[in-house]
Amino acid sequence: MSNGTTMTTINTTVERKTRYRWVVLAVIFLFYLINFADRTNLGVVLPMIKAEFNLSNFEAGSLMSFFFLGYAITQIPGGLFMGKHGTRGMVSFSILGFSIFTYLIGTSANAVMMKWFRLGLGLCEGPSPVGGSATIKNWYPPQEQGTAAGVFMGASSVALMSIPPIAVWIMVNYGWRHVFYWFAIPGIILSIIWYLFVHSRPEESPYCNQAEVDYIRNTSALDIPRRQIGQPQVNQWAGWIRLSAGKK
Repeated sequence: MSNGTTMTTINTTVERKTRYRWVVLAVIFLFYLINFADRTNLGVVLPMIKAEFNLSNFEAGSLMSFFFLGYAITQIPGGLFMGKHGTRGMVSFSILGFSIFTYLIGTSANAVMMKWFRLGLGLCEGPSPVGGSATIKNWYPPQEQGTAAGVFMGASSVALMSIPPIAVWIMVNYGWRHVFYWFAIPGIILSIIWYLFVHSRPEESPYCNQAEVDYIRNTSALDIPRRQIGQPQVNQWAGWIRLSAGKK
């Protein structure tokens, strides 16, 4: 009777793991979708901007290159910062920053002003891919990281398919400036969502229980037998080398 009671007690204390990491993946997907949308929407409205500001092809191209200049500047420093302080604050700041600069691009009075806003957009977007990749590494066990990375990178393809028709519709009905005004809103909202719900590590999240944390951290041990499979082959080759040396 006591054994049955003990087994019942043990079973009731086994914690069923949460699946909050998949909620995190949904937020990561939206994050990179918005990130990619805010950098590519300029290409859709560029003909209207060229006509309004009387830009040459070279000047129009410089609007694109200023973004990538800022993007390159902050990627490495952003990665170093997140390596020391975690991804939560930096990614939230990055989303808020590139959303604000997206809005400011719509307020540009001339091409020079727009170039500086595009530089600011690039500076804020630079840490984004690093932050997304680091979040995936922290939140998923090795056997799920490929799936998570595929979803993360797939957001860019979804953006390329969906953003042009949306941007064209806004531009035709409200003007090219409203493309940037409208596109800024989702990012501002998502920056708050990221800070509240996507912590740097699952151990820090109140929505991820200990069972899920253990699953994420402990399943890396499953790779050990696969790495050890090659060991007998190494010993076999070492034996052949010693045998050949003895014959000489």
